[in-house]
Amino acid sequence: MSWVIDGAKALYASTTAVAQSHVRWGRNIYEDDWDLLVILDACRVDALQEVQDEYDFIEEIETRWSRGSTSKEWMENTFVEQYRDEVELTAYVTPNPFSSHLKDTVGKRVAYTWTEDTRFENSKFLSGLVRGDLLTADDFGEFVDLWGMVDDDDISQLHPEKVTDCAIRTGRRTDCERQIVHYMQPHRPYLATSEDVPWKERPFGYLRDGGDFDNVWTAYVDNLRLVLDYVETLLENVDAETVVITSDHGELFGEWGLYSHEVGFPHPAIRKVPWTETSATDTGNYEPEPVRSETEASDEELEDRLEALGYR
Repeated sequence: MSWVIDGAKALYASTTAVAQSHVRWGRNIYEDDWDLLVILDACRVDALQEVQDEYDFIEEIETRWSRGSTSKEWMENTFVEQYRDEVELTAYVTPNPFSSHLKDTVGKRVAYTWTEDTRFENSKFLSGLVRGDLLTADDFGEFVDLWGMVDDDDISQLHPEKVTDCAIRTGRRTDCERQIVHYMQPHRPYLATSEDVPWKERPFGYLRDGGDFDNVWTAYVDNLRLVLDYVETLLENVDAETVVITSDHGELFGEWGLYSHEVGFPHPAIRKVPWTETSATDTGNYEPEPVRSETEASDEELEDRLEALGYR
C-alpha cells in the first residue's frame, strides 16, 4: 500500500510543479518596494510573532502568500522573465543549496523530495511541460552563491554569522539597487540547540515517532532568535531605506498530520509568510571577518547537503 501512496505523492509533486509554472499564485516579492529583502528560511508567522517584542526592528507584522512551499519552488516562481528588469538590479546573497538550480535551469524542474527515485524525477516529458521562463544566476546584478562554503563546522547549513559578513561586504560594495539576503535559519538543523540531542538534525522524524512537541518548537524558535541577532548586525551595517524581513515558506509541525514542507502544499502554515518592514543604516560599527572564497561544490556534496537538510 505504501507504494501507492508514494506514487500518488510523486504524481502530485510533479504535476503541481508543472501547473504552478503556468498559473502562479501568491505574491511575487518584486510587487513591493524594498531596497533590502531579508529571507528567513522556513519562518512561520506565529514564530516571528512570538519573538517580536524582543527586537526593536520588528514592529507590525503583516503576511503575504508565498510563491512556493519549498525554497526551490519559491525560486522557480519568483525569479522569472516577467521580473527580469528587477532581477538585473538585484544582488542575491544565498547559502541555500537550491540556488544551484539557478545555474542549471534546464534539468531537475520536477525534482522534489516526493519525486526522488521515481520515474517522475528526471522525466523529460514533464520537465518539458514546465514553463521555460526561469532566469539564471547570470541574470542577477550580482549572484553571491555561498552554499559551497558550508564546512563540517556548520553541520549542514552556513552559520548566519558568515552570511551576515558576506551580506555586509556585498551591501557596501555593490552598485545594485536591491539586495536579497537569504538566511537558512530557522530551517532545521537547529544550530542554536547546544544540547547533543538525537533529533537536532531530524526533528520531524522525532515528532512522527511521538516525540515532545515543546522540545522541537523551542529549538525552532531559538534558531529564529539566533538568526535575528545577526539580522540586527546586518541592519546596523548596510544602508537601505526600506528593509523587508520575510520568508520563502513556512513549516508544518503536525498540522493535518504532516511535518516539514513539501512542494505545492496550500496550508497557511507553509504558504502564508511574515512580512515586516524596517530600515537600515550603516553605522560602521562592525567589520566583517574575511570568509574563504566561494568554491564550486560537487554534485555529491550538494546531495549530501540536501540530505542533511531533510530533502533526501
